[in-house]
Amino acid sequence: INCVTFPHPDTLPEQQLLKPGEWSYCDYFW
Repeated sequence: INCVTFPHPDTLPEQQLLKPGEWSYCDYFW
């Protein structure tokens, strides 16, 4: 249950632009 488990911004170019979005994506997924 960690953000490290799913695709990091490195895998998603779109997320790479949004660094803070990384956590948001994690919360959204769960």
